[in-house]
Amino acid sequence: EDEFSEMEKQFLDPNINCYDDGPGAKLDSLQQPAVIAATNKEDRNINPCRIKIDGVTRLNRNGIERLCQQYGKVVAIKLPKSSKYYCFVEFETQIQASHAIEELNKLKFPSCFANKESLNMLRNDEKRVFEKSLSNSDNEWDYFEAQRKIKGPFTKPIRIEKLKLVPHITISEYKLNSKLNKLDKDYVFCNPDMESIAIEAFTLNKHSDSKHNEVEFEYLSLGEDDSERFKIDLCRVCKRKTTTICTRCKGYYCSMKCQNDDWPIHQKYCATNNLPPIENEEIEIKDIEENLTFAELPAKNTHVKIVSVINFKKMFIRSIETNENTEYVRIISNVAKYGVTANALKTQPEIGDILLAKKGDIYQRVLVIKLQNDNTVTAVYIDYGNVVQINWTHLRKIDDYEIKYETVYVHRVELNEITNEYGHREKSYEYLNNLSGIELKLKNIELKNGTIPKVELINNFNGKFLNFVVNELIEIPITKPEDEYVKEFYEKTMQEHEKVEIIVLDTSTLGTGGHITFIKATDLLYLQTLESKIQSYCEKANKLYFKYAPRHGEACLARIDNFWYRGRCAESVGDLHPTIHLVDYRKLWKVSMNDIRKIPPSLATEVRSYFYTVDGFQKLKANGHSIEALQNMLPVGIKIQAQIKVDDNIKSEFAVKIPIFEELIKNSI
Repeated sequence: EDEFSEMEKQFLDPNINCYDDGPGAKLDSLQQPAVIAATNKEDRNINPCRIKIDGVTRLNRNGIERLCQQYGKVVAIKLPKSSKYYCFVEFETQIQASHAIEELNKLKFPSCFANKESLNMLRNDEKRVFEKSLSNSDNEWDYFEAQRKIKGPFTKPIRIEKLKLVPHITISEYKLNSKLNKLDKDYVFCNPDMESIAIEAFTLNKHSDSKHNEVEFEYLSLGEDDSERFKIDLCRVCKRKTTTICTRCKGYYCSMKCQNDDWPIHQKYCATNNLPPIENEEIEIKDIEENLTFAELPAKNTHVKIVSVINFKKMFIRSIETNENTEYVRIISNVAKYGVTANALKTQPEIGDILLAKKGDIYQRVLVIKLQNDNTVTAVYIDYGNVVQINWTHLRKIDDYEIKYETVYVHRVELNEITNEYGHREKSYEYLNNLSGIELKLKNIELKNGTIPKVELINNFNGKFLNFVVNELIEIPITKPEDEYVKEFYEKTMQEHEKVEIIVLDTSTLGTGGHITFIKATDLLYLQTLESKIQSYCEKANKLYFKYAPRHGEACLARIDNFWYRGRCAESVGDLHPTIHLVDYRKLWKVSMNDIRKIPPSLATEVRSYFYTVDGFQKLKANGHSIEALQNMLPVGIKIQAQIKVDDNIKSEFAVKIPIFEELIKNSI
């Protein structure tokens, strides 16, 4: 034993167990083997589940146990023989110990974490060290600093200015156009809703990795009964879906070309000579007013269907009562048939023009509401309500005024009493989209001048109120400390040679390891939408004040400067300030337990930021370029083109090639 003790003593002696020459001699003194071994030994002596409680003079062992067991399972209690002023209590977990310290201090029982050496009798000056650790002064870390392996300095994340979403059209733009005002007096097709753009982007991004994202449009918003009236068949030549028929023999052809190609066979059973002559009829030309006529809003208890969804609470509906449904299907059918032979548009349209655009396989009426800088126009499908951006060369004219100004049977409505919480609005959006074509009942209608009608809808299939279901989908339930915890985040990866537009999120580690944190430009809206959800959730969760101590490696939410971030506990040493790794910005920060909350599983979505080395950075550094100058060339928030490659030094990792750095390397050669 004496021999072993001597060996251990030499092993921990920094003058003996150290590197005198070779690469190890260049290591910092704190990285020498003896110092690391001594630190590890100290760490083994620390029990993060044991706390010291002062002021227990009048309590015996049973009283102390009853006092502490409400905060967790008490494993052991030690009462010093020479003093009844304080005691040591060991809990089953560090989380329970942290919670006990917090609550006992409120009850005027000064408490703190204790290490192994504290089991011995404490002098008065040593007591003051423990009391000092409970204060909020700048010296709070002095006592515990030796226990930490992850040490600063740390830097706070820099948030990028929120994306300015441009609405499809604003109210003022709509009102300024006299043609739109005449056609749509009640601004039914004016939806200046930027929120819907964020929701759609978040929803589409979630499914961006799906192998099959193609959608077959097959007379959208028509149910099975309606679709039978408007039959789809295959072209006799190319077998594509079509609604075009030969008016004589009722054969299906997708185009005049296919009909001409099939004529040798077609003419055998479709002879024009055998057809009776068509009598010339006098066609009465009606005076048609050049504006859109809207059908009356369906009454209470009317059966309706969702035609299109604007956002998480706004949509277009139509009545499916016999008369309205028959008229709607007739209009859709007539417009589709007219569109097959309609002339293509040859000049750029004007705002307020009613034209034809393809919706799936058929042509439908659209109202042009905005002209873009290029050949693109923003239009809204008149008989559906949803917005489309399309190249105007793909549009067709409507010369038939009767078809152009057919009555509109869709109505824009808003679900009543929907929560303002910025929660999972995309779930509501998807839910309402999935209800397209399902029979609903219009239960209540709230009408106010100048506002969208607010309604309550019931699903006839299961009897559920849509308003109630939507609120349940949007709201994020509060996650309590005792609930199941999230162990890790899924992190997206990139492909070698991938060319992508990136936005820089952080360059603070450029000088130490040549790394930067960035995100794809297309994913920035995803991140900012997710952060809006987190702020909204934490505002609600703070009212219940469920703070807690995360386990090592556990996912959580952390507050820095009144902004909440997603994080993972990187280190916890029992001082109520665990080190949190902010996963979306790849930064570390010591966070008070008062500023940590448990993350709901639904907010632990994939991480879309990347932490890669900058290709060629070490060469530039060796050539005399200062780190500060290189950082200034990559300010946070800059958008640049980049390419992904395998790291030259670590083949299992990726590096990012940045053109501006590539140019510097070429010029320095």
